[in-house]
Amino acid sequence: MIKISAPKFLKKIAYIFIGLILFYAFLGCVVVPYALHWTLSHKIPALLRHNIYIRKIHFDPFQFRFTLQQFELINQSGTRVVGFEGLDVDFQLSSLWADDWSFQHIFLDQPYINIVLTRDGRLNLLDLVPPAGDAATPGDGAPSPTPKPETEEQEDKKENPKAVLISSFRLTNGTVHFRDETPQTPFEFSLRPINTRLEHLTTRVDKASGLQVRLLNGPQGTIAVQGACSIGALACHTTIDIHSIPLNVLQPYIANTLPLQLKDGTLSLNGEMSYRAGNQAQPNAGFKGSLRLAGLKIFDPQTQMDVFGWETLSFKNINLSLLDQTLNIEDILLDKLHISAVMDEKGQINFVRLFAPASPGPSDTEAKPGPTPPAQPSQAGTAGTLNSNPAFQFLVNRVQFKDGTVSFTDQSVKPPFKTNVSSLDLTLAPVSGHSAQRTDFDLKTRLDTTGTLAINGYVYPLNMDADKKLSLSLQDYEMTALSPYFGKYLGYAIDLGRLKIDISYDIKPQQMAGDHRLILNKFTLGNKVDSPDAIKVPIKLALAIMEDSRQQIDLAIPVKGNPAEPEFEFKHIILMAFKNIFTKIVTAPFSMLAGLVGGGESSEPLDYIGFPAGTADLTGPQREKVLKISKALLDRPKLILEIQGAYDPQSDTDALRLAAFQNSYAEARRESTKSEEFILEQMYKKYVGWKPLTELRDTYRQLAREGQDKAENRAAFYKELRKQLVERYQVETAVLQDIGKQRAENLKALLIQEGHLTENRLQIKANICESTSADRLVKIPLALTAQ
Repeated sequence: MIKISAPKFLKKIAYIFIGLILFYAFLGCVVVPYALHWTLSHKIPALLRHNIYIRKIHFDPFQFRFTLQQFELINQSGTRVVGFEGLDVDFQLSSLWADDWSFQHIFLDQPYINIVLTRDGRLNLLDLVPPAGDAATPGDGAPSPTPKPETEEQEDKKENPKAVLISSFRLTNGTVHFRDETPQTPFEFSLRPINTRLEHLTTRVDKASGLQVRLLNGPQGTIAVQGACSIGALACHTTIDIHSIPLNVLQPYIANTLPLQLKDGTLSLNGEMSYRAGNQAQPNAGFKGSLRLAGLKIFDPQTQMDVFGWETLSFKNINLSLLDQTLNIEDILLDKLHISAVMDEKGQINFVRLFAPASPGPSDTEAKPGPTPPAQPSQAGTAGTLNSNPAFQFLVNRVQFKDGTVSFTDQSVKPPFKTNVSSLDLTLAPVSGHSAQRTDFDLKTRLDTTGTLAINGYVYPLNMDADKKLSLSLQDYEMTALSPYFGKYLGYAIDLGRLKIDISYDIKPQQMAGDHRLILNKFTLGNKVDSPDAIKVPIKLALAIMEDSRQQIDLAIPVKGNPAEPEFEFKHIILMAFKNIFTKIVTAPFSMLAGLVGGGESSEPLDYIGFPAGTADLTGPQREKVLKISKALLDRPKLILEIQGAYDPQSDTDALRLAAFQNSYAEARRESTKSEEFILEQMYKKYVGWKPLTELRDTYRQLAREGQDKAENRAAFYKELRKQLVERYQVETAVLQDIGKQRAENLKALLIQEGHLTENRLQIKANICESTSADRLVKIPLALTAQ
């Protein structure tokens, strides 16, 4: 038996232990880092088809701490795709027998990811995925290994894997660079510096992890997220702060579809976000906070001007709940909105050109499915009625536009029309997704430098069949601004005039009633404009008829209609009402004058004056009619009355012949005391002859012999004598024309003497016309012109 002394045995044990430690240290400090470095540098690049550069790998086998310095994944063209400056992982050795895989800390310094979406739509990161053919496959002819059935213990371990616990995770000075080559101008954006800190990150269901992420903190803005998340329970509650993120980085995408430039603008968002998966079909996710878009400017490269923008668009106290399907916003404020609209010479507005998306190509059109047929209404519902309780409800307590400006230039008229809307304030309250909710609106603004415009009323935005009410008031608007339009469409410029408009509409499902009142003060037309588009209407006459002695045009136009009728069209009803009133003014001006003096449609027309046939003297009723006309003309100082002398060839001739006969008969009567029959016979002998008298007498005696009553025969005989004596008188046309001229002069004199009209407002036409008779009165035509 060999005896070993204790000191030598312990010494050997110590040597062996030290050797094992040294061997373990050699494996951990030298072999593992070298093997890992060699594998990453030589084996992995062949699979990923990318080169990998690693500066240094260090592993502490006693503390299970792994560090890696300068890792770079480089593609075939020499561009760095993924990389970082340092990785420090401190693994807790005690987790090998504990319930958690524990890491004291994981530090990642200056990570970098370069994401590129190529022009053909392929993501460069997909190149890191090995092709299917490169996957490991069994040897040729070798059967695939049959998977072993899992034991109950293995299944339990699979169902309840060990949780992961990272006491501290930090990412510092990270960068994500994204380049999209699909737009015509490639889009590039970098998120940096990215700083992330996670405390007590765990996959346990009953524990939450602290979260602190800062994606940006510099000239590009700030993106910061802080809160707590539970990975196992899929729940998170964080505060988010996004400040001054520039919007113009999206310009390449906009330029690819719209011909405008997003010149400026920033996005800011702050609030609380929460998410919990839960057991509901809809996750419990929500947001409470505010959103702000500031300094938006949209630039038109063609006109070299800012066309749209605002100073601030803010959404205050947003409360969004996906679980409850609700969105509530306390206030939406749009401050200092600016719009510059321009209509070019072809009549196209710049906004149509800038914001209309490009038409899809043939291939795009073919690829799109056909239109979806409209859903059939339920039998329990009514066609055209909106659902009063939609799935998603939203409510905005108030929407405000403050201090907005709108400038409009119309280059389709010469000279170009320009107008400016300033101090635009609009309030909508509330705005809801419920069809039974009424929205009141109130707008106030200034037009150019003089006019003030106010619009108010209410609508039901999601139920257009409900009641609606609108009132519009425009005060003290300078009409000279509209001179280009008057010149183009009416043929005259405007020298002076101010406009006042009051409009009200009360619209119900089966009744629409509207009132329009337009008041123009001192409206004066200027020079005539030679325009091919000018309509051929006597515009000066129409204005002179409407303008009173105070130089004011006061026009009231009522409108009525039934919105339930299929042919009802709101725009058509309004235009027809205005067209009818102006058509009446132009085509029946004397009807308008009749309204000024209390004459209705049943009254005698004022467009003529009746004279008794054969005379130039007015009777009583016609004199009253003349005075009515003068009264209306006194209240319309710009109207000129044209009087045309006229005669009726038949009535006036008959009357003059009768007058001549009566004069001759009266003279013969004074010279003789014989009977009327005797005087007629003597006149007939004198002017016609003895023989015709004898022949006419024999004719009537023969009628008496044939049975005609003797008294009737005698009366008929002397009536025929009278008739032939009247017809023998000849009336020359010159005599008739003289009567027509005298009638016009007498009418003019009456209007001056008793109607108090000035002579310059009465004109007698040079020609004498043939007229007609009505109620035994010869019509003297009247016409109206304007100064």
